Amino acid sequence: MSIVFDILRTVKGYQALPYVPADIITQPSGMSRADYNKGDGPERAKQSATGATLRKVKNGIWYFMPVSFTHKGKRWEFDEAVVSITGKKTIVETPMVGRKGSVKELISVDDYDIKLVAVLESTNGDYPEQEMQELVRLWEINEAIKMSCALTDYFLKEDDSVMIKTIEPITVEGQEDIQAFNMTLVSDSPFELEL
Repeated sequence: MSIVFDILRTVKGYQALPYVPADIITQPSGMSRADYNKGDGPERAKQSATGATLRKVKNGIWYFMPVSFTHKGKRWEFDEAVVSITGKKTIVETPMVGRKGSVKELISVDDYDIKLVAVLESTNGDYPEQEMQELVRLWEINEAIKMSCALTDYFLKEDDSVMIKTIEPITVEGQEDIQAFNMTLVSDSPFELEL
């Protein structure tokens, strides 16, 4: 668990709250103190409304909102990932003569910009070379790929894909068995030209 916290702090810029003893925290109603202290609680949804994986357990550890990519039957999955998505519209504002305000005209809705920060972790306690090679194979795909994530699935339509724009491996000091990376992606929507 300390490795995950170090990664969040170092790579993702996360600063944890100071330690608060469990005795002063009010447990959720319907839970006994013993269950609350162990971290047990009511069963929570494992899939989002869009069908994407929301929570999953792997080797006894819960992961929230994992990200996966698929291309021609091959699948890449990143359990320890943080995703953000930015949408932008082009709007022309025309001032009104002698009136308050302006007329707004929607010109276009731009592609979504997606940022992914994730961690590759070795299964044998050494540097994750095999996982890094798979990441490079994903980067080398020069066409649209399918992305599945509970957050992005709310914005991307079912037939939308993404293209990888940039990738940046990040050195995590003091950790030999992990490799963090940043990736930026852009949405790609299919369209048909009508003549």
